[in-house]
Amino acid sequence: MTPEDRVEEHVDEAGELEAAAKERDEYLDALQRLKAEFDNFRKRQARDQQNLFARANERLVKELLPVVDDLERTLEAAARTEGSSRRGKNGRRDPSLAGLRGKRIDRRP
Repeated sequence: MTPEDRVEEHVDEAGELEAAAKERDEYLDALQRLKAEFDNFRKRQARDQQNLFARANERLVKELLPVVDDLERTLEAAARTEGSSRRGKNGRRDPSLAGLRGKRIDRRP
């Protein structure tokens, strides 16, 4: 093998090495971008879940406020009326409690 052939072989190897380094850098860049996208996705999902939970709680509280108001008025009226029971008309429980049971909230034993 002549010295020129050896030089040419080294140049080819250097070109291959440079191409491999460029490909490596491209893969590394793609991986870093993908990692950043996934981190942003994870954060966005956590934020969305937290917002959904907050809205659900807000909706439940808005539904419960009239029930609580009715119960407070009922208790005040019962305290003023001697001999009253804790049941509504016709011996039935307050219908506003049905809204609580629909949300899996029930009286404590």
